[in-house]
Amino acid sequence: MIYFIKAYERPAFRNESIQASANNLEKSLEAFDKRKTQGIQLDVYEIGRVYEELGKLTSQSKCQYYERARAAYIRQLPKIEGESYTAYGHTTRLAPVRAEIARYLDSVKLDLSQARCPTEAENQ
Repeated sequence: MIYFIKAYERPAFRNESIQASANNLEKSLEAFDKRKTQGIQLDVYEIGRVYEELGKLTSQSKCQYYERARAAYIRQLPKIEGESYTAYGHTTRLAPVRAEIARYLDSVKLDLSQARCPTEAENQ
């Protein structure tokens, strides 16, 4: 997050900060994959949100960051199973969580289109 904030606040170092932030997101995904998590975790969704914001910040690699955000949202959706989740004495309804992730997935698909990024079909 520090590099992400630095990208906003220091335009002269924006590209370096964006790249450093993206590198840390990749490390976070690797760490998440190695963990044995129990219960619902929204780490991948949160990583997707940062990738999407990096896509909006950069002038060089928009498609790459938007695509990573899209992949994170797609990866997260099937992990949100059931009607609710209870932890620490608090119950959270999951339908709104799924709806929010789906909304961001639609948003990043629009970002990909507006940035004229190649579609999945063109990549195959």
